[in-house]
Amino acid sequence: MSVRSAAHAAARVRRVAAVGQTVNAAESLARTHLYADDGILRGQAVATDAPLARRSRRLATILDHPRTATALSAANLVCGLATLAFADRRAVRVATAVTSTAVANLTAQRNPYGRDGSDQMQRVIQGYDAISAVVADPESADDLFLRAVNAQLAISYAASGLIKLVSSDWRSGRAFAGVMRTSMYGDPRVSRLLDRFPFLGTLVCWQTILWETAFPVIYLLPERLSRPTLAFAKVFHLAIGHFMGLPRFIWAFSATHPATEYVLEARGTTPTASVSRLLRGGAETTTEVAA
Repeated sequence: MSVRSAAHAAARVRRVAAVGQTVNAAESLARTHLYADDGILRGQAVATDAPLARRSRRLATILDHPRTATALSAANLVCGLATLAFADRRAVRVATAVTSTAVANLTAQRNPYGRDGSDQMQRVIQGYDAISAVVADPESADDLFLRAVNAQLAISYAASGLIKLVSSDWRSGRAFAGVMRTSMYGDPRVSRLLDRFPFLGTLVCWQTILWETAFPVIYLLPERLSRPTLAFAKVFHLAIGHFMGLPRFIWAFSATHPATEYVLEARGTTPTASVSRLLRGGAETTTEVAA
């Protein structure tokens, strides 16, 4: 795998994730009234005894202030826009990844409620990007970042499928129909369809269980089958975004797919030159110590 392909894949991951980050930040800034003391997104760091509150109640009080929430959203917006414009520049990458990770952690302490899998995946991408920045060689850093994101995606899909597998609601098909009947995540058209054809709910539930649980098998499939499998995952997130009103899932999880494509393309190839140098350097050091 060439330096250019690793850098290109890593930039794709960052840019797609940055779209979701930018949209979310813009939405937050447009709803600053929700951060007020009587708003649904008001600060809860002190009330819930968040880690920061246990260390410093004064800092937690500042974190709970509506203006702090606005500042955090503004920082998120700046990081998202900067990543979209300069995703392939190392200095910008490090700055935005570290800042975004800090903002996400502070926001989670400020209000721990209402987060879902897309928020967690967004934090994972930014966190891994920040951690991989400690690797001096850009090629090795991008390779580490992509493989870490890919591993997290495979674990997330498989774990989600296994959790559904042990749920009687999912095995019976009731889970999908129940969600579609809710006012927040449901869709009246789909709900009426499921009432008319209940077997469709069971079909959707089991299809979701099987593909999520079996996702790691993608690494054993030939390219002509692995690519359609990944494309199906994209369609799945598009459907969630459309029918459940969760567009964040589209950006957060689609951002991880270039990492999986990178790993799939790298199967059977030799380590990159920089990784080979690192391995040789480690072997030489071990030999010298042994001598």
